[in-house]
Amino acid sequence: MPRIIFIRPAETDHSTHDLVLGRHDVDLSEKGYAQTRQLADALAASYQIDFLGASPVKRALSTAMPISYCYDDLSVIPVAGFRAMDMGEWENRGKEEINMSDGRRYQSFLTDPDFRSPGGESRRDVYARAFPHLIDIVKHTGPDETIALVLQEAVMQVLCCGTLDLSLESANRFQVDNGAFAVFERLYADGPYQLVAWNRNSHLKPVEEEELEEISAY
Repeated sequence: MPRIIFIRPAETDHSTHDLVLGRHDVDLSEKGYAQTRQLADALAASYQIDFLGASPVKRALSTAMPISYCYDDLSVIPVAGFRAMDMGEWENRGKEEINMSDGRRYQSFLTDPDFRSPGGESRRDVYARAFPHLIDIVKHTGPDETIALVLQEAVMQVLCCGTLDLSLESANRFQVDNGAFAVFERLYADGPYQLVAWNRNSHLKPVEEEELEEISAY
């Protein structure tokens, strides 16, 4: 079965300020754009990617595009079922502020995969719409090929559980830095997927002020 690489989008201003970000469609920050270059170079140096999919939000697509440029005839495929989690009333609010004002529900949301954010989705809702798409992509990819998916954090978390056949109660334990990735492989034919690399972030280097100015000018 194919290798699977889950990639978290690079940094946004929301992630810098620890704001809840689900379907609100923001693009990367200047630092985030710099991280995409580092990420693309790291992946191209180690993996031959054969399928590149993404959550259909700007931050995921902007992270995926530089990766596609490193390969011949590799396009970014937005996957509707991988759309970002609907965070409802908590969207764009600070996580600490939510925990202070609505802590009981927020803690239930973090620990119970069936608990929906107010006006939004639960992790099980996300799993129900996303995991069938992953199964379909794997089914249509060659056994020696590599799938790379740039995914909003909650989507990545539930797909990690599905790939490893774990309960969704474990989803929130799968924490990946912005611009980092995780790798899953079958170590023998017909065996289960296993996690072989987690939160691979050694490629993320400090970004010089001159580089940020160059990205801003572009």
